[in-house]
Order: sequence, then structure tokens, then C-alpha cells
Amino acid sequence: MELLIAWLVGLAALFLGVGAASRAASPPLPRLAEELEALRGDVARMRLAEAAASKQARPEGTGVGWLGGGRDLARRIVRGAEGIAAEHLDLLVPEETVRKLRWSGTGMRPETFGALRLVASGAIAAALGLGSTLMSSQLFALVPMALVGAGIGWIAPDLWLTAALSARRARIERELPSYIDLLVTCTRAGMPLEAAVARVERETAGELARVFGRAVRSVEVGQTTADALSMAADDVGLDDVEMLATTVARAQEYGAPFSAALAEMATTLRAERRSKMQERASRMGTVIMIPLVVFILPVTLLFIGYPAVSTLLSGIFGGGL
Repeated sequence: MELLIAWLVGLAALFLGVGAASRAASPPLPRLAEELEALRGDVARMRLAEAAASKQARPEGTGVGWLGGGRDLARRIVRGAEGIAAEHLDLLVPEETVRKLRWSGTGMRPETFGALRLVASGAIAAALGLGSTLMSSQLFALVPMALVGAGIGWIAPDLWLTAALSARRARIERELPSYIDLLVTCTRAGMPLEAAVARVERETAGELARVFGRAVRSVEVGQTTADALSMAADDVGLDDVEMLATTVARAQEYGAPFSAALAEMATTLRAERRSKMQERASRMGTVIMIPLVVFILPVTLLFIGYPAVSTLLSGIFGGGL
């Protein structure tokens, strides 16, 4: 028994000695926090010194400074072109182009589009004119190629805008029947129009949902529902969207349920889209004939007629081809 007690006392003394040694070897917590803070300060000072050294080593007019100067120059050119475009807006941006800008959903202002036309015309004219002069080493090619470049720069923004407008209209035409079905589902579930439009906008990520979502937010700030829907239809420029806005606005005005009318409209739109696809498929047969007649038929006739023509010519001239 005495041996067991002595053994336990020795073990406890060993543990106490190890704990005291570890506490003596480890620094106190306040001292450790001070050392960490000093280390952070040293790292921050080293980073500041490296940044200052790299800034002094970078030559003037190169690297980031050169890029920044280029961006500033481009901004000044664009601002100047926008000022010129604002003074001659009717000439640079006709009314039809203004409507296309609104319908395309790009958010570009008419002044910016006019500036784009000016900058593109000048840049492409200078590039083609100088390039043709340097390649031919003759000055007479400067003016014609510069005029061609100016024409290309004038037409290119219109082509881009037409492509953007066509792409947006195609997206909206694809989304319209499904969007109407979602509106019908929400309104039949008891939601008011504003809540239904907001719910469809949250659940979907389509172009049409964003357009009518903006209309509902304008109603929340005091605009009437009819005016907001009319502006949304004007921003799109499609007859089907205008019909949807008119149907909803009249139903809201007279207090009539519009779920049945919208469901019928969605069915009609799907039938029209199906008929358009069938009409396009029926035209494909005529379109396929064009490469057949232009490329395949001449080669086939050549292979068929060459032996007969060669035999005929060998009989007439005494030699073949």
C-alpha cells in the first residue's frame, strides 16, 4: 500500500513538473499578441516599400500609366464626338434609328450612337486610306479608300443595331406564350396583376419578364397601370406585346377577369408560331435548290458531257482532249 501511494505521488510530481516547464517555455498571451502585431506591422511596411520601389522603377508613359492615358484619350474623343452628334442629331440619328435604339434594349442614347458612327467612320476611313497608300506607295488611292472606309464605318453601327434588335425580338417572341401562361397561372391562384408580374419576374430570367417588371415598379411609384403597360409595349415594338398590354389594361380598367383572354391569346400565339415554322420549313425545299443548281448541277453536267464532247472533237480534229 505504501508502495502504491509513493508511486502515485511520483506520477503527480512528474505531471506538475512537465506543466511548469511548458508554461515557462511558452510566452504569456499578452506577449504573444504583441509579437503578432509587430509581425503584421513589418509585413505591411514591406509591402509599402515594394510598392514604392516598383513605382519608382516603372518608366513614365509605360505600363498602367500608358493604359490610363489611352483610356483618358478615348474618353475625350467619345465626349467630343457625342457633343458633335448632339448638335447634328437629326442628320446622324434619324427617327427610325431612335426607335430601333429603344426597341433593341441596348440602353444606348442617340447621342452615343451618333458618336459611334462618327468615330467608326473616321477610324475606318483613316485605316483604309493610310493602309492603301502605304501598300501602293501612291497617293491617288488615299481618297477612294478613305471614302469606302467612311461608308463602312457609317453602315456598320446600323448593321449591329439591326442584329441586336432582331435577336431581342426573337427572344421575346419565343418567351411570350410561356410568359402569358405563367401570368394566367398566378392570377388564377388569386394574385393581383402587380404581384403576378413581380412573381413571374422573380421566377424567370427572360427579356419580357424584365420589361413588365419595370412597368410594375413604375406603377409602384405613382404611374397608372395603363400608361406603364403602354410604355412597356413601346419599349419592345411588337404587335403581340402591344396586344397583351392592351388586354391587361382594359381588364384592369373595367374590373373584368383577364385570365381566360390571356389563355386564349397564348394558344393563338402558339398556333401562329407553329404555322410560321411550317411555312419556313416548306420554303426550305426551294432554298436547297439554289446550291444544287449553282454548284452541283454544273459539275454533274461536265462529268456527263465530257466523254461525248471529247469523242466528238476527236472525230472532227483527229485528236482528243
